[in-house]
Amino acid sequence: YEGGLTEVYPWDLASISSQLSSSELASTLKMDWTGFGNMQAELNLALDKKKINKGHLGAKFNNLEPLETLLPFTDNVKGQFNAELNLQGNFEKPQLSGDVKLSEASARIPKLGLSLDKISVEIFADNSEKIDLKAVAVSGDGDLDLQGALLNPLQNDWHLTADLGGKNFQIINLLTMKANINPAFTLSANSQLIKLTGEAEVPKMRANIKTLPQSAVQVSED
Repeated sequence: YEGGLTEVYPWDLASISSQLSSSELASTLKMDWTGFGNMQAELNLALDKKKINKGHLGAKFNNLEPLETLLPFTDNVKGQFNAELNLQGNFEKPQLSGDVKLSEASARIPKLGLSLDKISVEIFADNSEKIDLKAVAVSGDGDLDLQGALLNPLQNDWHLTADLGGKNFQIINLLTMKANINPAFTLSANSQLIKLTGEAEVPKMRANIKTLPQSAVQVSED
């Protein structure tokens, strides 16, 4: 974050290779960050048959500090990330299975004075043309909960539904201002339309204004 120390996270191994033989394409990816985690991916396609012979992604990270470079507004990012995904089927109707998990995660957002704790995200697919999503987070004395489902994720007629709820979730915690919200939103989206409905109640808000800006002070005509 702005004003923080600059960190360097070197890759010990990062490689991508592809080979085309006759009508078969094989690609692999390997990445290793010692002390943080690793990721491997493999894809094998039969181009003449328009078939996915094998698709696999595996990742395991026990240290999420490098995320701070992608999310510069955060600090002290912690948690564990694991992913095991498999892809098969044909080009017209590929099938995805596996899960992605973020667990025991936490992070600070210094500019808002926030500490987000007990963050967990789980994405699960089982070849049933549906991906389920669950996520939770704690901020202050409140929590946030997200649950959703993506139907036909790899097709043109995909459809996403999600519900976001929470109670007393802290969104700002500064000396000059503090605020919590009770969100209740429903999201529905497809390739043609995105629809968001709901409301966010603010049960608690406090602002300390020590001086007024010059524009707020006017001399009386009397």
